[in-house]
Amino acid sequence: MERKPQNRIIYTIAATVLLTICIQVYWNIKNYGTNKLQVLNDVQTALDNSVDFYYTDLAKTTVKTIDTQNEIFNEVGNNSEVQVMVDSIIKSTINEAKDSIQNSTDADSPPGSHSITRTFGITPGLPPEDRNNVEALATKIVISLINGEIDFKKFSTDLTTELTKRGFDFKYVITHSRNGKVLAHYGNTSEKKLPLSVQSQSAYLPEGTILKLQFPDITSLALQKGFLSILLSFLLSASIIASLLYLLRVINRQKQVAEIKNDFMSNISHELKTPITISLSANEAILRFNKDADTTRTEKFIDISNQQLHKLNLIVEKILETAVLDTDQLTIKKEKTDLVKLLRDIVEKQQMNTPKKIDFSSTYNAIDAHIDRFHFENVVANVIENAIKYGGDIIEVALSQTSYTVSITIADNGTPIEKGQREKIFDKFYRIPKKNIHDTKGFGIGLYYAREIMQKHLGNLEIVPDLNKTIFKITMPWLIK
Repeated sequence: MERKPQNRIIYTIAATVLLTICIQVYWNIKNYGTNKLQVLNDVQTALDNSVDFYYTDLAKTTVKTIDTQNEIFNEVGNNSEVQVMVDSIIKSTINEAKDSIQNSTDADSPPGSHSITRTFGITPGLPPEDRNNVEALATKIVISLINGEIDFKKFSTDLTTELTKRGFDFKYVITHSRNGKVLAHYGNTSEKKLPLSVQSQSAYLPEGTILKLQFPDITSLALQKGFLSILLSFLLSASIIASLLYLLRVINRQKQVAEIKNDFMSNISHELKTPITISLSANEAILRFNKDADTTRTEKFIDISNQQLHKLNLIVEKILETAVLDTDQLTIKKEKTDLVKLLRDIVEKQQMNTPKKIDFSSTYNAIDAHIDRFHFENVVANVIENAIKYGGDIIEVALSQTSYTVSITIADNGTPIEKGQREKIFDKFYRIPKKNIHDTKGFGIGLYYAREIMQKHLGNLEIVPDLNKTIFKITMPWLIK
């Protein structure tokens, strides 16, 4: 994958993530505003319903006390201001039913007509439906105007009930005023954190009267109301962003795999071609340049050819072993083995192939463990070969034993492996890049093979962090057969 297409993908994903976040933030802010307005409307409705219920209940109680002796309307008559307001409102109501009133007679009036009918000038012969409506309106107005004071104890009970129905539970202050003059307060007026307020719009309140409800900030209430939508928005945004980031990770991983694959193909092609070319050259020399049948020369060329064919066979075996590991068809055949003797033999073989110094040490003269001798020997040999190829001049192999495990450390005094590369080197075909130049032969399958084999032994192969050395550590349980 080229760099430019990859950059375009990264920019596209970044823009999509940013756009998703912006859209969700805008939508949540807008949704919060709607929820906040809804909460205010709910509080307003609760206040208005409480006022309506309070005065309706008061009207029911008061109507029972009205009798034919004009008791309550004598009180109205003593207040000229109230009488004028009542006459004005009722006059408009009566005019709407004028046609019915003009055709009515006293004969239709029930015996003992009420004083409320006489006070508001309602003709006794008014049809029952119109009569009831007008009487209800008149009673409502009279009750509202006569009772200027409010029983806050009773009213607060109704208000608290209405608020509770709507899921509200907060402290509040009620202010009752008329014509700009505060008549009364109810609640803890020392509360300083009551920034919001609503005024009752109830038709029961007399003209010029204001009933204001103050209450705390409703940010938390608005958030609670929209919690589900906010949660869904967050989950949607998180899933989109996670999917895009995962896609980016997959793309980068595929890019790395492609690079590793190309590197492996290049290396394996070179490694396969070299022994084949040498073998062909040796055979050609025997055929063309050995006409005198020189036995010594023939044996020399045959030996060269055999060495290269043996090398070619080892390369193919490594590739096949790796393929078998991927299919989980590799069978581990464990047998009791002296690890001290095995490791000493491996070190001696490796020492013959390198001028570097390889030291071996053990805390015991003999340590028996149940292992697959063939594969375990390959594991240790691969790690030592890795130290010979890429490590320092001194290689130390140490064997130790605890009550349950056996540990083998292979350390060299070369440059330590960078932290970001410590896990990658165990990936199949992976080789630490050196500015696209690999000056040491290899396929990137040795450490992958070694870790897989150790895991099949219920052990592990890992790098021990160290500032001065590169240390590989092999651990496994030695008692398990």
